Amino acid sequence: GVMNNVPDSNGNKASHIKLIRAESIGKYSWNNNGTYGINDWTHSGSIRVPLNGAYLNRTSGTCPSGRNGATTACDFSDIGLTATARTQISNITWNLGGINSVNNRSLAFYTAERGTTVYSGRPTTWKGYVGLMYPSDYGYAVGGSVRNTCLLTNLGAYDTNNCYANDWLYETITHWTLSVDSNAIDNVFLYEHKMYNQGSSNTFNVRPTVYLKESIYVTGGTGTTDNPYTISGLLTEHVKGLGTTDTTNLAYDGTTDNNLRYIGASPNNYVQFNGELWRIIGLMNNVPDSNGNKANRIKLIRAESLGNMAWDTANKSNWSTASLKTYLNSGAYWTSSLNSTAKSQISNITWNLGGQNTVLASVSTFYRAERATSVYAGSPTTWKGYVGLIYPSDFGYAVGGSVRNICLSTNLTEFRTNSCHTSDWLSCLDAGLCFTITTYTKLNYVHLIYGHVGNNSPSTNAVAFPVVYLNTNILKIKGKGTNTNPYIIE
Repeated sequence: GVMNNVPDSNGNKASHIKLIRAESIGKYSWNNNGTYGINDWTHSGSIRVPLNGAYLNRTSGTCPSGRNGATTACDFSDIGLTATARTQISNITWNLGGINSVNNRSLAFYTAERGTTVYSGRPTTWKGYVGLMYPSDYGYAVGGSVRNTCLLTNLGAYDTNNCYANDWLYETITHWTLSVDSNAIDNVFLYEHKMYNQGSSNTFNVRPTVYLKESIYVTGGTGTTDNPYTISGLLTEHVKGLGTTDTTNLAYDGTTDNNLRYIGASPNNYVQFNGELWRIIGLMNNVPDSNGNKANRIKLIRAESLGNMAWDTANKSNWSTASLKTYLNSGAYWTSSLNSTAKSQISNITWNLGGQNTVLASVSTFYRAERATSVYAGSPTTWKGYVGLIYPSDFGYAVGGSVRNICLSTNLTEFRTNSCHTSDWLSCLDAGLCFTITTYTKLNYVHLIYGHVGNNSPSTNAVAFPVVYLNTNILKIKGKGTNTNPYIIE
């Protein structure tokens, strides 16, 4: 169900969808310590350990199975959580409150689970990703004409009044729950047709339970076994999740905003957008929209250029009046090339127009200058609009491979040394001389890229690659990010 006021590991409460695996992952002990086990979920001998280890990471390990520390091999390499699934679940503060008898109704169990009554010395909460269902989950799953009667029935008597037969969580096999008997050192609650309690060293079925992140949405299906719901997460969360594991293709830039960027010669960062291929520059933090509201936003660049054109036909290095700006935001490109869906997916952004007075500067120096207020001859320091161009710093921070650290300290005009330009997917080597949005502060020039950063007059002909920021609510539906299987978004 949709569970309200669920605290994450930092105590932040939100509404989360709670999922339980449709089938058991096997029969294991809840805890294997001593003769009968102990009902301490945080104990090293509990099923908690493999659930949040081998199962969480889709690998093999050992699981508790019997008394006195007994274990058995458990291989979750085929049924454990995938890398995508791991990015979709939350680290939650789970309640471990207990109750002293199965002869209690669903409400009493629910209240006790969130309380502090436990066997002596036991914890009342635990922080983690994968747990088990609560007795109250089973109790409140009853439906049909008997629902009201069953909600007034003790869970230990759910075999009466047809309660279990109208409860979708009922199965003919016995499953562990997360909740414990607060009067016993070893007993844990479990259910089949009704609620029981047993010593935790016994072996019964385990059905992993997780809470989805708030950013996960149902995007398809009808919820039947033949057509289950499909779920998708925010593209921002997907990229952020990849950033924790894929250090070859993604890296944080170490700026004050610490943006997460795609790096290297050929990262898998393709997106189907506007009916064509675009690529993700990165997940950019603290980007202000046209109203000044800052958020973390996905920044895209068109995979192919729009061809050769002038930055400004009037030869002025002022982006707010430039002919290319007009073409992209109100001219033929905006009216004829961007479809209505694409327009609805991008944000009106406050773009920084700070300039740089030399190309003999490192990427970090360019990044700071782009966000500063030095400009040429009274040009504005910001501009509000939908479609822009890349910054020189986008090019600089896209370098990857073994030369990355050296190149981050290299002047952008010298990126053709140390193989920086061949390890940078934004180097424009295939396209030719590329415009950036950034201007030269001392002269009427704009900065351009062709394996390095240079400058030339605004009326120079060069290629233009449109750049946009996606709305923060864009979902990643499917795809691998390759040019043959790009991310599909909506």
